[in-house]
Amino acid sequence: MRFTLALLVTFFVFLTLSNGAPSHHHKCSEKLYSALKKLCSYRGESHFLRKSAEKCCEHNCELSDMMTTCMVAPSFDDDLLK
Repeated sequence: MRFTLALLVTFFVFLTLSNGAPSHHHKCSEKLYSALKKLCSYRGESHFLRKSAEKCCEHNCELSDMMTTCMVAPSFDDDLLK
C-alpha cells in the first residue's frame, strides 16, 4: 500500500515539474527580453534580442553575455530584414 502511494506521489510530482518547465522558460525569456531592451536602449520589437533572451534562459548565460548582445543588436537591424 505504501509503495503504491509513493509511486502515485512520485508520478504527480514528476507531472507537475515537467509541466512547469515551459511556463518558467517563457517567463524567463520575457523578463530577460524586456531587460535587454532597456539595457541596450533598443526601441521596437527585435527578433534578435528575443532569440538571444530565449537562448540565455536555456543555457543560463551571464551578464557579460547579455552585454555582448547589446553591442551587436543596435548595429544589426534584423526587423527590417524580414
